Amino acid sequence: MCEEIKKLRSAWIELEQQPDGTSRAIAFETGEGDLRIHRDKEGNLHLLIPTQKDIRSLLELSTEVLSISETEKISNGQTIRFLDLCCLELRCNEAFLKIAEKIVERIKTGIPSIKSVAEVISEFRDILISISSEILNRSQRVGLLGELLFLKEIISKNPQSLPNWIGPRRKAHDFYAPTCATEIKSSEARGRIVKISSLEQLDTPENKKLYLVLYQLDEDPNGLLSIPGVVEEINNFSLDSLLFEKKLAQAGYRYEKADAYGEFRYNLRGTHYYSVDESFPKLSLKPGKWKISPHISKAQYEINLNGFSSNSSEHTDFETIISKMAEVA
Repeated sequence: MCEEIKKLRSAWIELEQQPDGTSRAIAFETGEGDLRIHRDKEGNLHLLIPTQKDIRSLLELSTEVLSISETEKISNGQTIRFLDLCCLELRCNEAFLKIAEKIVERIKTGIPSIKSVAEVISEFRDILISISSEILNRSQRVGLLGELLFLKEIISKNPQSLPNWIGPRRKAHDFYAPTCATEIKSSEARGRIVKISSLEQLDTPENKKLYLVLYQLDEDPNGLLSIPGVVEEINNFSLDSLLFEKKLAQAGYRYEKADAYGEFRYNLRGTHYYSVDESFPKLSLKPGKWKISPHISKAQYEINLNGFSSNSSEHTDFETIISKMAEVA
C-alpha cells in the first residue's frame, strides 16, 4: 500500500471522530494543491480535489448517490477551487472510499486529476447504481419503520422537529432535541431483546437525558403498517418535504421503490420505553461501575429487558418523551 493511501485512510478515521462540518487536508500534491476530505453537516462524505480545469465533462457522471460539482474554500486568505465528489447515501460509503483511493492511485501515477476522476467514476458507476437500486434488507426495513413510527409521533406535535431525526446519519442516537436524545430499537423477537451496536450507543449525551424506545413488530402480509404508508402519513403534515426526502434517501429509501417496500407489512405488537439512567443495564466507556479496557474500540451486545423495571425506566411517560423530542432550539 502506498504512503498516500495510508494517509488517506488515516484521515478518514480521524474525520469519523470529529463533528459534522469538519475537513481534513491530505499531504498529497496533485499538481494544483493538496487533496481534502470533508464530512458535511448532513453526514455526507466529500473528496475535494483542487483544480482550475473545466469540470463540465464530469457532471454527466453524477448519479442519485454520487454528486459531482465544484466548490471554493478559503485557505490562508486565498480562494481555492475544488472538484467536489460527494456520496449522498450512507450505505454507499464503502464504495465511495474505494473510489477515493483509486483516484489517488491514478493521480500518483501522473494521470491528470480530471481524467483520473472520469475513469474511476466510470468504472464504479454500475456498482453505485446497483447498490442504490437494492431495497433495504429485513433488519434495515424493520429499523427504519421503527424510526418512522417515532418520527410521526413527534411531527404530529411539531412539524418543525423534522431535523431532530438524525438516524439516517448513523450517529450514536437516532433523535436529538435540546434537552434529550432518544435511541429507537425495533424487533421481531418475541421478547424484549434489543441489540446494541456500539459502546457509545447508550451513553447519555452531555447535559441531556437519554431514552430508549422499543417497537415490537410482527411481519404479516395483511398487516396494518408499511414503510410507504407511514411515509405518506408523515408527508400529510406541514413539514419540509424536500428535507424529509433527503433524509429518507440517506437511510436508503427512495420513493420510486414504494411498491416494492409496500409488499412488506407489519403489525405493532407493543411499544416499550425506558429512561437510560444509572439503573439501566448497559456497557459504557464512561467511568462508572463497568470498566472497559481503552484498547476495546468496538463492541456489540444484546440486552434482555424482559421483566426489567426501575424507579424511572418503565414509569417514564411516553407522551412526555414525545413532547420533549418535538422541541426545537
